[in-house]
Amino acid sequence: MQILKTISDKDLGLDFKTPDSYKARTAVRIALFHNDKIALLHSKKYDFHKLGGGGVENGEDLIVALKRESLEELGCNIKDIKEFGIIEEYRNDSTVHQMSNYFIASLDGEVGKNNLQGYEIDHDYEVVWFTVNEALSILEKEFTHYKESGSLSGKFTLYRDIFVLKELEKQNLC
Repeated sequence: MQILKTISDKDLGLDFKTPDSYKARTAVRIALFHNDKIALLHSKKYDFHKLGGGGVENGEDLIVALKRESLEELGCNIKDIKEFGIIEEYRNDSTVHQMSNYFIASLDGEVGKNNLQGYEIDHDYEVVWFTVNEALSILEKEFTHYKESGSLSGKFTLYRDIFVLKELEKQNLC
């Protein structure tokens, strides 16, 4: 899969010292479509939105991880899976080098109930559906008014997902 963008602290107006080394993390992300709408996760506790996805577990390939994450976070089976691209992140504050592998897919069947894990339970995520324009507007507003709450990972997430939604629009894939 092709790297679409590399993001670092400087892209977010941050100036953390570059670490001597980074911890590698591989993740999958999904632009899930149904009836001309895209699924977002909404944290009811922290009032922010993001595309679904998460870390790839040891021994998983990307598609297996994507299907697992889609069921866990969105409560959805998926079909018509297409590779979209990679967003590479260098997060100096947390010393993480993350490769987020983005996919486009369609809902397969009905929306079910998500099965949240770990911090997702604390965030109290719910699945919400918007047009891409509505989703982009929401994410851009949240990025502009981002409040740091102990971690800058949310700011990276918003920046990354905004870029992906704009690319989907530009390429007429939504």
